[in-house]
Amino acid sequence: MSRRTTCLATFLVVLLVLFSLSACSGGDSDPEPDGDGIDGDDPADGDDLPDGDDDNSESDGEGEEPAVDPIFMMGCPEAGKSKALEITDPRQKMYGPDAIGAVGDILLMNEKAAFVIEAPEHRNAYYIYGGVLVDAVAVDGCRQASPDRFEEIGFLMGTFSAANYYNSVLRAFAGDSVEIVNDGSDGEAAVVRVSGHDDIFWLVEYELLIGAFLQGTEKGLSEPFGLDLAVNYILPPDSAVLQINLVLKNTTTEELRLIGGSEVMFGDTTPSRYYANSVIDIAGMRIDTGIPWMSASGGDGAWAVSMKDAEMMSTSISGVTAVLDFNQMLVSPLKIGPAGSETDQATITYFVAVGPTDGNSAVRNLKAAHPEPLPDWSYSQVTLEGTVSDAVDGSGVADVLVELQGLNPADEWMVLDSFHTDENGEFSGKIPNFGRTNTPDYRLVARMDGRPDSEPVDMDVEAMSPVELSLPRGGFLSVDIRDDGDAAIPAKILLYRDGVLSKRIFYIPGREEAYAVKPGDYEISVTRGYEYEIHEGDLTIIAGETTPLDIVLAHLVDTDGYFGVDTHCHAGPSPDNTISVEERIRTVAAEGLDVVVSTDHEFVSDWYPAVESQNLEAWVATVVGQEVTASLPNHTNAYPLEVRYDVDARGGYVHWYGLDIAEIYAAERARGAQIVQLNHPRNGKNYMSLVGYDPLTGEPALTDPTLLGLPEDAALWDWDFDTIEYMNDPEYVFIDESQPGEKGLFDDWMSFLNMGRRKTAVGVSDAHNYAIPGRPRNYYPTTAESTLDFNEAEMVAALKGGRSMVSAGAFARVRINDEAEMGDTVTDTDGEIRLWVHIEAIPEVDVQYFKVYVNCDQALAVPASDPDQVVKYDGTLTVPVTEDAHVVVLAFGEDDIPRGLGNYNPEATPRVTTNAIFVDVDGNGEYDAPGLKICEYDLEPPATE
Repeated sequence: MSRRTTCLATFLVVLLVLFSLSACSGGDSDPEPDGDGIDGDDPADGDDLPDGDDDNSESDGEGEEPAVDPIFMMGCPEAGKSKALEITDPRQKMYGPDAIGAVGDILLMNEKAAFVIEAPEHRNAYYIYGGVLVDAVAVDGCRQASPDRFEEIGFLMGTFSAANYYNSVLRAFAGDSVEIVNDGSDGEAAVVRVSGHDDIFWLVEYELLIGAFLQGTEKGLSEPFGLDLAVNYILPPDSAVLQINLVLKNTTTEELRLIGGSEVMFGDTTPSRYYANSVIDIAGMRIDTGIPWMSASGGDGAWAVSMKDAEMMSTSISGVTAVLDFNQMLVSPLKIGPAGSETDQATITYFVAVGPTDGNSAVRNLKAAHPEPLPDWSYSQVTLEGTVSDAVDGSGVADVLVELQGLNPADEWMVLDSFHTDENGEFSGKIPNFGRTNTPDYRLVARMDGRPDSEPVDMDVEAMSPVELSLPRGGFLSVDIRDDGDAAIPAKILLYRDGVLSKRIFYIPGREEAYAVKPGDYEISVTRGYEYEIHEGDLTIIAGETTPLDIVLAHLVDTDGYFGVDTHCHAGPSPDNTISVEERIRTVAAEGLDVVVSTDHEFVSDWYPAVESQNLEAWVATVVGQEVTASLPNHTNAYPLEVRYDVDARGGYVHWYGLDIAEIYAAERARGAQIVQLNHPRNGKNYMSLVGYDPLTGEPALTDPTLLGLPEDAALWDWDFDTIEYMNDPEYVFIDESQPGEKGLFDDWMSFLNMGRRKTAVGVSDAHNYAIPGRPRNYYPTTAESTLDFNEAEMVAALKGGRSMVSAGAFARVRINDEAEMGDTVTDTDGEIRLWVHIEAIPEVDVQYFKVYVNCDQALAVPASDPDQVVKYDGTLTVPVTEDAHVVVLAFGEDDIPRGLGNYNPEATPRVTTNAIFVDVDGNGEYDAPGLKICEYDLEPPATE
C-alpha cells in the first residue's frame, strides 16, 4: 500500500486533535460557505485572499517605539555572552503587540536575540500551563531590533488508539519549577530548565470525551503517563536561535510509547509560510508533511521554528498550528524504556530562531544551529541578491514582499522563504541549496498591495546571479461615501472579478489618501449593513491613475431610538484570528453596527482605543467581555467586564478548566459579569444536544455527569444565564425532525418562557477574521442620540430585560394595546389583544410574511403588504389571548440576501425575531407562566388569494 494510504487511519487522531484546537482554543468555527461567496471560510469572506488584498492600511495603534527598551533596563547583553536572569521589575518587558513577559518570568538574552520563558505559576499565555516560551525578538546591541509579534509554543504528548481513536490521549507539559542552570557568565550557553509533569490538556481532553460520548463509549479523564518532564531552554552566545529540549523520563516499570508534538502560535499580524514536500487532504483538511521549517514575518521582525531529527508535519485550523513528527505518527512512536533502564528517557528538540526584518532574516539563522532540517535534507546556504523595479520607469520599489517559492511533488508552488525590499527596492539573504537530486525547483515572485504580481523568475541555486524583478504599476481608488443627508459614513466596498471577491475595503470618513487597487474591470458592491441602500455596478481601475468612487447610500430603514449590537465578536487577541482589533473595528463601522462586545477567547481586552485611533467614536461604541471557551460544558460569553492586567497579561480572564456549568456561571459572576450568555448550545455536539435538554421537561435527559468525564456530583444544568444565542450566524431555529437534537433553539427558548424563566434570545455573528460582524445583530431601545452618548448600563438592562430583537436583515416594532413593548407586561382580561406590527427592511431583503406566536403556539400567519418595499407591513391585528401568555413575532423571506450582506438559506431562518411581550389575562398584575407544553406551529407560509 502507498504511504498515503497506510497513514490515513493514523491521521484521524491528528485531525481530531487539530479540530479541537480550532473548536475550543479557537472557539467557534467560521460559518459554512453558503454559495454567495461572502461567508465563513470561503475565500470571498476572509482568509484566503492573496496577501495585501484586504485593505488594512490604517495604523494598528501600537504606539511609538520607546526611546529606551525596557526589557534591558536591568542591563544590556554583553558582547560574546548569553545571559539568563529573572524579571524583577514590572517595567522590564518587551514592546510589541504580543509581549506578555512579567515579573517572575525568565529572560534569556544576548546581542542577537531575547526570549522570555513564562514562570510555572503564571497563566499569561493562551497555553494553559506555565513554563513555556511566550516572547521572542531579535536584538541589535542593547535594543530590540523588532517588536514582539510571537505568541507562544507549548508542548504536547499522547498515545494513539487504533481501535477507537476517541480513546487516544493528548496531555500537556505543565511546569512545576524553574531554575537557571547556567546564567551565561562563564561564556557558555545560558540554560534555563523548567521541570514539570504531564497534565490534562483541557481543550483536547473535552473534545475526545465528547467524541467518545457521542459514539456511546464511556471514558473518564485521562491519567498521568508517569513521566518526569523537563524543558531545557538553551541560548548559546552570539546565536539568534533558542534550542528547546523536551526531556521525557519514564518513572514506571513499563515501556511507554508516546507521540510528541507542540502547538505553535505566531502573532496574528505575522503571516506564516512554509514549504511542504507532501500534501495529504482528508475530508477537506490539508495535512502538510516534509516541512523543513516554518517561518512568520510581517516585515518588521521574523520567527522560524523547526524540529531536530524529525519529518515535521503540520496543519492549521483558524490560526492555530499543530506541529508533529510525521515519523512518530507513521513509523514508530517514541519508545521510552522502564525506569532505571538505559532507555528510560527520550528527548524532542525544537529550534526557535528570530530575525529583525523579513522571514529570511530568521530562517538563515537556523543554518548554524540546524543544518539538517529533515532527516535526509542537509543544506548549504547560497547568497541571494535582487532588486524589484517599477515596470514603467525602472525605479526601485520599497516594501515589496518577495517570495521564494519551491515546487513540491504535487506540482504546487509553496512559499519557502520571504524577503522585503528596502528603500532602494533591494533585497538579499541566504537561501538553501539542499544538494539532493530532488531539490525543489525555485522561483521568485514579487507582490505588493494594489499592484499585479511580477512575472515569476526561475532560479538556479547552483549558479546564482543577481535577480531582477519587474513590478507592474497599480491603480488607485479614491472614495467618498455619504448618506442622503450629505454626511460622510463608513461603508464596505467589495470588488469582484468574474464573481470572485478580489478585494475588500472598509471605508472610514476623513481618509484622504486613495486605496491601492490592481488594474482591471470589477463588479462593485457597496453596503452599510441592513439599514442602508445598496450600490452595485461596474468599475474600471487603470494603471497609474486614480478612479473616483463618489456615491450616496440613503438610510432607508428607520431604526430611530434603537442601537444595533453584536454581543459575540473576535479579533487578534483570540488565537484563531488574524484580524487586528483596528481592522475589526473598521468592519464593525462599515456594517452599520453601533455597539460591539469584545469576546475574545480567554482574553479580556478593551477595543475602544482602536475606535479612538481611527476617529470612529461617532459610529462605534464598545463593551469589554470574554468568551469562556469551555467545550465542556459549553462556550459562554461574560460581559461587561473590567480589564485587569494587574491579574494577568490576558486582562484577568475567567479560568474555566474542570468546572461544571454552574461553577462557570458563578466564576463569571464573581469576575463581575452582568450578562452571562449561553453560546451556540446545540448543533449536535454542543451542550444542550449533549445533555439532551428536553423542552417538554425543562431538564437534561442525561443524569450521569461521569459519562461526560465530569465529577459525579457535577451540575448538568443551571439557570444562572441571561441570554441564549438563538442565532449564531443566521441559522435554522426550529426543530428538524431529520436531525433530532441538532436544531430547535426556538422551542428551547419557548420552553424557558413557558416555565417563567425570562431568558433573552440574541443573535450574534461570532465573527472570526473577515466573517461579517452584525450578521445577525440585536436592536435594543436607547435614549442616546449617537454612540458618543452610549450608556452601557442601558444596554445591559435592555438585554437582561428582553427589550431587544434579533435581526437577520429586517427591523420590527411591535406593541400591544398601544402601550406594551418587548420585555413589558400588560394587563388585558377581555380575551384578545391589539398587536401593532411594523416591519422594515431594504428593498433587496424581502419579507414575505410574519407569524405571531402565543405561548409558543402559532396564532397568526400574515402575508406582508409590500415584500419588496422598505415598509413590508404596518398594521394592527386582533390576537386571541385567553390565558396569561408571552407573545413573539417572527418575520420570514424567501429570496437570497444581497452578497454584500452575506446570504443565507431563509428556510426556517427568520429575518427578524422579537423578544416577548407578556400578557396578564387573569388580572393579578403578573405574568403567570403556562407551564411546559408542545409548541403548535408549522413552517409553511400563509395561503394567499
